[in-house]
Amino acid sequence: MGHAVRINAGTSERFAGLDVLRLLVMWMIVLLHCVVHGNLLNLPVGSAVHAFCACAVNVYAMISGYLLVQKHGGVVSRSLYLWLHVLFYSVLITLGAFVKGIASFSDLIKSCFPIIFEQYWYFSAYFLVSLFSPFLNKACTKMNRNQLRGLMAALLVPCCTIGLFSSFLDIDAFSLKAGYSTLWLLIMYLLGAYLRLHGNLSSVSRLKWAALYVCSCAVTLLSKYVIAAVTAGIFGHAAFAKLLFSYLSPTIVLAAVALIGFVSDLQLSHAAQKFVQTLSGATFGVYLIHDHRIIRKYGIAALFQNDLSMPWYLLAVKLLAVSISIFLICMIIDLGRTYLFRLLQVKRLCKWVENKLMHAVTR
Repeated sequence: MGHAVRINAGTSERFAGLDVLRLLVMWMIVLLHCVVHGNLLNLPVGSAVHAFCACAVNVYAMISGYLLVQKHGGVVSRSLYLWLHVLFYSVLITLGAFVKGIASFSDLIKSCFPIIFEQYWYFSAYFLVSLFSPFLNKACTKMNRNQLRGLMAALLVPCCTIGLFSSFLDIDAFSLKAGYSTLWLLIMYLLGAYLRLHGNLSSVSRLKWAALYVCSCAVTLLSKYVIAAVTAGIFGHAAFAKLLFSYLSPTIVLAAVALIGFVSDLQLSHAAQKFVQTLSGATFGVYLIHDHRIIRKYGIAALFQNDLSMPWYLLAVKLLAVSISIFLICMIIDLGRTYLFRLLQVKRLCKWVENKLMHAVTR
């Protein structure tokens, strides 16, 4: 307990559950985006989806920390490949929109610089985390359990209290941007690393992890109505009703931990594992395609523009059908992009660039 922990890199079977989870949370992100960009958040169905899916982004960042904490090399090639992946869709979709006359030349230029112009907030926020990951990993593996736990407490407690409340007062005390920031994704990365090194997640039953997830999300959902009623009685109008829906919310962080705990010891057959690994590799592409600004505006928003008065059960069915369809279509497209990158030997190119840079730096 008092010493730094060294864990051998697990086999791919050990983390098969995380590939399954990556698929699940990306579908949850698609579903949440259907609600957000379809302007359905204020409907009961929209609020329920928001409460149960808001943890998905935190989970996605935590999975990175969980899987990468044992890795100390290849950061340049991984980050460059990630950037090329983003650039591919940023430019291609915008170019298509430009040809159709729904995007300007300025939009096309901006699409060539996805980080500078924040074409995708998650990528812009995560890119620095990716570059710093070897140093984060080194720090995590050198610290013992108590030290790393203390670090996580020092980061999470103020961010999930002061940071959470200040974001709703438009103050943003720690520049967390309500979770849409490099700092918050870095914290989620570290939390995932902590769970890998010291979490002992398999010691808790899946039933308990499932109960924690459901309870955390249920509290988040109910808080909207309780806080609205209390503040309406005090101030004469509802305020802070969605306080616990933020990425910074303790209930949202707990829900994310619960999902990782639920799948941490999931085992699959070799054939199923290879299939799931192939699919999970396309999840980031699902995000890049469906959350492109053009797709959001002319695709997702348009699909739900006349549904505000639809009966809740029909809306729920439509949300499920549309989100699953978007997820599958985007995944098929990105599997094609993966094949194209393999033909062009993009990973090999990225590795060559990394070797040249490392040689130049260490010469």
